[in-house]
Order: sequence, then C-alpha cells, then structure tokens
Amino acid sequence: MLYAKWGFLFGKLSMSVKKDTLSITLPHPSAYFAQVIEIVTKKMSNVFSLPFESSRASRIQANQLISSLKNIKLPKFNKKNIFMIIIPIVAVLLFVFLIRQMLITSGDTIGNTVGGVNTIVTDSKPLATVPLNREFKFPLRDQKGKEIGKLSYTLKDAELRKQIIVKGKRATAVDGRIFLIINLKIVNDLNQGLEVNSRDYIRITVNGNSKELFAPDIHNDPVEVQAISTKNTRVGLAINESDRNIILQVGEINGKKTIIPLSF
Repeated sequence: MLYAKWGFLFGKLSMSVKKDTLSITLPHPSAYFAQVIEIVTKKMSNVFSLPFESSRASRIQANQLISSLKNIKLPKFNKKNIFMIIIPIVAVLLFVFLIRQMLITSGDTIGNTVGGVNTIVTDSKPLATVPLNREFKFPLRDQKGKEIGKLSYTLKDAELRKQIIVKGKRATAVDGRIFLIINLKIVNDLNQGLEVNSRDYIRITVNGNSKELFAPDIHNDPVEVQAISTKNTRVGLAINESDRNIILQVGEINGKKTIIPLSF
C-alpha cells in the first residue's frame, strides 16, 4: 500500500498497487471543512466552558476567545498542492465532456453541415413521410448571366420530425410546433465544382395562404457539389402542428414555380 499525503485538503490520498492494477481513493472534499470546523469548535468550547459570573469575567472570556481564534492554524496551500487539486478536477471535467459528446453523436445519424458546423438529424423514424421523387433542371450561369450548364435538383421526400440536431446541439420543437424537413439530391455534371444555395429553389405555404411564402431556415448552404458528383442535403423549417394544406413551390427565385402539395 502506497500513501501520498493530502492533509492540506482531504486528509489522505491512498493508492494501492495489486499486480498490474493501480487503485486511487480520494477522500470526500468535505473533510477539509470538517477539519476547520472541528478546530474552531474545540477552541470555542474551551472558552465558553467557564461560567460568566460577572461583566469582568465576560471580558476575560471574550479576550480568551479572541486569542484562541488568532492562534487557530488553518491548513496552508502552496503551488504543489494547487496542482494536485486542479489536475483531478480537470480530468473529471474532461471525462464528463467526452461522455456527453458520445451520447449526442450515438444512434442512427446522418451528417450534414449548417453554416459550416456539423448538423445531424438523429431520429431513426420520422413522425410522417411523404415520398416525392421529383427532379428539376435549373440553369447554371456565369457572372455575365450566360448559361453554362444545368443543375439537377431532386426532391426525394418530405418528413415531419419533433427533434433534430443543429450545430451539434439537439433542437426539440416546442409544444404545438414541428419540423418540416425536405431531403434533396443535387447532381453537378460540370467539370468544375459548384456552391449551391439549395434553399433558393423552395418556398412553402400553409393553410391555403399563398401570399405568405416561407423560406427554409434549416439548411446546409452553401452546399459544395464537386465536379461530376452527387450531393445529398436537406432544407427545412418549423411549422405549426395544426397547419394543413402544406404546399411546396419549387423553382428559380424569378422563375416559374411548380406546385407540390404535401399530404401527410
């Protein structure tokens, strides 16, 4: 049995070595405070054990109490002791942080990016799904407005979810609200990479109000699509659970729109 003194704070730190196993036992931190209380109590009890027979005796006892308190020696701290406190605390905090990150990223996850920060939808089963499988071709133009190719933009399906993870943090829709998620596939047939704002091609209306167009505010834009490649992504927004007659309007911002009703 090996012992390292921890008397300045906890009493003793005990370590035992058995074969290839090292065991460390840390006494509870309250031991330090119990030690201080015990010292003060003992000093005060010695003073107050004398009867208060007169005012002069009271003054004598008060002086004795002050003298006793001045003579109390509390445990001292030094640089070595401080490091012995900080290192275990940092180790525990780091362990808790790693466990928390493992719990967040566990399960059935699909990774994407929102504003360059990891975004994951973790629910293995959405509350409702509507298959779409609608492909659109949008022109790609250079800085002068000349068309240089076509962008293939496919709506795979639409989902309703109560929870998603945005920027590494779990987001739960408040009571009465729910997330509408549109899963997309973008194909780039050009010999150069593209950055696409996928949310520019979708607007949403609810409850038959065609004058209010909602743009997705959950997105991965700008989506980087490498040359001659396919990219899966998603857009979405929060709507009311009571909303009905949900309709997608798909098309260029200044172009003709295709109307797609969603029947969940």
